[in-house]
Amino acid sequence: MLGLREGELRPIARSREKQTYICEPPDVTVVHARRRTTGNETLETKPIVDILLSKHGRAETYLVRVDDGTTHRLERVGQNPRYLIFYNDQPLATCGNNYVPLFHAEVEACVMGTLQTLGVEPVAVEIEKPSEYRWRMRAVLEKDLVLPMGHLKQDDKFDWGISASNSYDLTESVHAFLYIYRQVCANGLYAWSQDGKKSVFHVDKNLNHDAVLQRVQDGIVQLVGERIGFFDRLKEMSLIAPSREQAKLLMKRLGVRKYEAALLADRGVLVEFDKAEVKSVDFTPRVNSEFDLLNALSSMSQETNTKHRELEIQTGLMEKILQARTFAPGL
Repeated sequence: MLGLREGELRPIARSREKQTYICEPPDVTVVHARRRTTGNETLETKPIVDILLSKHGRAETYLVRVDDGTTHRLERVGQNPRYLIFYNDQPLATCGNNYVPLFHAEVEACVMGTLQTLGVEPVAVEIEKPSEYRWRMRAVLEKDLVLPMGHLKQDDKFDWGISASNSYDLTESVHAFLYIYRQVCANGLYAWSQDGKKSVFHVDKNLNHDAVLQRVQDGIVQLVGERIGFFDRLKEMSLIAPSREQAKLLMKRLGVRKYEAALLADRGVLVEFDKAEVKSVDFTPRVNSEFDLLNALSSMSQETNTKHRELEIQTGLMEKILQARTFAPGL
């Protein structure tokens, strides 16, 4: 259909033409489609024969032809595109030879089974889907945990547990986090400190999904064991005042929008812009510790316009604040 012989390779090059062929020759060692089904869900990877890049002004479209002769339109392709991933016959993304698809239900069973093996019974389990092909779960392991926050007149109460995520469209690998939930203002965040996050890629050279899930299990075991250091770091943040340069760097890395800055102002964080660029950050007296800054941002995230943006701000927020402290100019 695309006029390219099987195995023929043409380089990617800029030219006056509107269309450019991209081809990865079939791998003779792996030429079969891989298909997995559970319940009413099917994940399948089909070998790519060739790819046609079509440009329309600044817009780009990829036409991906697979070995069954069908062609599918994508907005982007990944590096080393050898297979096209299908979820319930819907083409999602390209992947390499060693990609191993995992069902959301498999990741959930892995988390719950690991906690059971550790003798930890979740107090509550919540499932959410930030987008059609992404999934995240929270297993709350302890409620009403009292932690001393250094700058507060009284201790603070938290719930904590394990959060795990997965995707079918390669928007993220399998992630596991320490999750905390501040009861005072019904404010939750996916926060982690140093080793408080584990990432497992959907990749295994033997195409063994059990091997990938074993790495997820090992990560959860480590997370449960590291919770003490996590809370120690949280307490440390309650004793350290944030700097303006630290906050400015953080706002840039988070890509804070102007409407989000208006929400932050109500929480004691004052962000000034020079057109679309963050110019400066200041604080009202209600923000006098990094913990206050963390709390303001995670609270603000719940009023953003999408669930995806809320999770984007919340996830890893503790470590982002700590990294900004280290790398902020003048500190």
